Amino acid sequence: LASSSDEFENIQTALENATEGDSVFLSSGHHLLSTEQPLIIQKNVRICPAPDSREQVTISTSMLVIRKCEVLLEGLHVHSNSGPEDSDAISVESESTCTIRMCVIRSDRGSGVVVSGASSVAKLDSSTVEGCSKYGVLVQDGGSLTAKDSSFLKNTKAGILSRGSKSSADISNCAVSENASNGVGVDEGGAVKIEATKISNNQNCGCMASGLNSRLTLKDVQALNNGSHGVAAAGRAVLTTHNGLFKGNKQLGVLIQSGARGECSDDEVTRNGAHGLCLQLGGRVEATKTRMIRNKQSGAAIMGAGSVAGLSNVTASDNGVDGVHAGQGAELML
Repeated sequence: LASSSDEFENIQTALENATEGDSVFLSSGHHLLSTEQPLIIQKNVRICPAPDSREQVTISTSMLVIRKCEVLLEGLHVHSNSGPEDSDAISVESESTCTIRMCVIRSDRGSGVVVSGASSVAKLDSSTVEGCSKYGVLVQDGGSLTAKDSSFLKNTKAGILSRGSKSSADISNCAVSENASNGVGVDEGGAVKIEATKISNNQNCGCMASGLNSRLTLKDVQALNNGSHGVAAAGRAVLTTHNGLFKGNKQLGVLIQSGARGECSDDEVTRNGAHGLCLQLGGRVEATKTRMIRNKQSGAAIMGAGSVAGLSNVTASDNGVDGVHAGQGAELML
């Protein structure tokens, strides 16, 4: 401990003796905690490698629970590989704040990080969440996430999901790749803002917004080579994109459907496997200065009664079939 010269046998004992604002220094190597019970942290502390540590510090546990406090985890590998099903590596709850800096997070039985409840906050900085059996990060019940300079890789569900009214995620300068579902998702009225981030090679959509009042805002985002669409919005969600690149996705670059609304400006939608921009089933979009080029079928396809597209100063060229196609009762305004 920073407050004491005493050495403790394990992390639990060190936490019991820590004072508010203390630092818990861990020696190099593997720290194995209870395989059945979570470690509950209820003090404002920093947990990090000892100053003289020269090797990796790994915590193996069923779950770290951050409750009613502020905790900094720094320079650690946290691996949940035991305990009951749905054991998440880190759970942030009860109006807590957990800052995760320069860490690697993994869970074999649940999500990497779960943030639950109003005023519960997770802040990821220069960290990696990978190989989790559920979500990389799940934000729910009004929790919030900020992530910068971090990676969300090879998780079984979405790399990041913001679920529910007042749940939010703010993501910048990150990489979201090779997740077995969507790269980033928002549903049930949640909100996600993404800036200067590469979202690539996810098995479903790069980004997906669904549900009434769900909001997805993208700026300077690249959605590349995803298994279905670069970005999709459905179920009366709201999508805003600016200066994005939606390229090489297996089906569509941008899909807006089922009553969702979109505003797109200064984007490039190119070399996608079907259409660049697609509206259907009552989707609506206002697209300005958007370049829809070299897509396999149409640059823009507006289909179905209730689908409305306003296109201004757009480029739709060198596509395999049509530049812009409107049909089946859709409305197109140029």
